[in-house]
Amino acid sequence: CFHGRFDTYFCISRFVRDELVRSGIDPARCVLAHPGVDAAACCEPSLADAPRLLILGRLVRRKGALWFVEAVMPMLPAAVMLHIVGDGPERAALERAIVDAGLQARVRLWGDVDDAEKARRLAACDLALMPNRRVDGDPEGFGLVALEAAMSGRYVLATDLEGLRDALADPALGQLLPEADAHAWSEAIGAELSDRAVLRERGRAAHAYAAEHCSWPGMAQRYAERLDALG
Repeated sequence: CFHGRFDTYFCISRFVRDELVRSGIDPARCVLAHPGVDAAACCEPSLADAPRLLILGRLVRRKGALWFVEAVMPMLPAAVMLHIVGDGPERAALERAIVDAGLQARVRLWGDVDDAEKARRLAACDLALMPNRRVDGDPEGFGLVALEAAMSGRYVLATDLEGLRDALADPALGQLLPEADAHAWSEAIGAELSDRAVLRERGRAAHAYAAEHCSWPGMAQRYAERLDALG
């Protein structure tokens, strides 16, 4: 009901901007302004522990956790662990998939957690994953988890679609991978985990970039500048 009523539309990604333009909004009224995240310390993962992957988000089809468990985890070395933080309608299907694939010892579902536990899960992982799927009517507008992971010092692998392209617009933050391509995902994860010390350096670079470009104070300043320009 508010379509077309505003002078300016702040768009959190190019995907959102393009969707508005396709719906008939004048491109000149669309301003690209990414969200930010709270500043956080860069936490070093332990190289002594088994490699840990992390998926953080609601357990819905769009986030791709079920697809990853079914299609990618069986292709990874037995030492690789996966932690999934979040809850949602796909939880029961995930639990069945874990059992069906014999992954009970390698995949842990944490459910919903508070901010402190989320920070601990990020600190404990080697690599953050966003294996999103394209779902009609339920797109990914941006992908704030990618910035949260980077701010915690974690490199990110994400699907090359929708707003995730803006969340990982700089290669310092992570790598975009083909949607639903299990071989591409397993190969990329294997390559990143082949030298965890190098991966830790990539995490430090991701943190440095996020701290400089993605913190809320910096983003708020950009919003303020754009609002001031509106006169």
